[in-house]
Amino acid sequence: MFMPQHHSPQACPALSPGSPLSEHLARTEEVLDSFKQRIIFLFHWAKTVGGFDRLFPLDQKALLRASVVQIVMLGLALRSTKLEGALQLHTGKLLEPNHENSGVAAVTALTLSKISGAVKLLNVDDREWALLKEIILFNSEANGIRHAMAIREERRRRHVALLEYAQQKGDVSRFGELMLLLPPLVELGAEVVEQLRLEQFVNEGETRIDASLLMSIMNGEYMLQSGQDVSWPPRIQDPQMYQ
Repeated sequence: MFMPQHHSPQACPALSPGSPLSEHLARTEEVLDSFKQRIIFLFHWAKTVGGFDRLFPLDQKALLRASVVQIVMLGLALRSTKLEGALQLHTGKLLEPNHENSGVAAVTALTLSKISGAVKLLNVDDREWALLKEIILFNSEANGIRHAMAIREERRRRHVALLEYAQQKGDVSRFGELMLLLPPLVELGAEVVEQLRLEQFVNEGETRIDASLLMSIMNGEYMLQSGQDVSWPPRIQDPQMYQ
């Protein structure tokens, strides 16, 4: 049977009991920084995924561009299953639909309405999470793909593994229920990217800089432009900071 790479959504710092909720709400800059850290982490996770390293570099880049935001948002929903009406970043900070930044508020509300409820009901386990991430990664219809057949075969293997796992759990309908998470994730990923683009034009100062940096990282441009690294995905200087 195909064995996926297991990387559970990382545990978050616990909320301090008795402290005001406002102390745990993430500022816009903290949201962007959290996304940056998770996306760079996923770049390096992809290198460990079976079959990914055999793909052509341009196809690898196209797959990551198309998938990282969706994987980050699914991980965000999984990390927040014990919360009501809020999401928790990997730093422990919270997002609410009434966030001061309209873009963050819109993305939070969409995540809660489109993904969070289904994730809670399904109670996705670690193996399902690992397979879902790889299914999202191997999208042969991503823009810029040149060798779709090999990518389609990698996704098919994950489909088979997830179906077999559902059968082992005695619930063959679960495969279909898990696959129904993917269409709203595509919509959500597009919304996040659109909000990041808007942040580059409607804000000033650190928020605008952080949004521009995040878009550059997603496009594989930042490290080349900064002269820090000629390789893509970018190299993590301190892997512990992205856990």
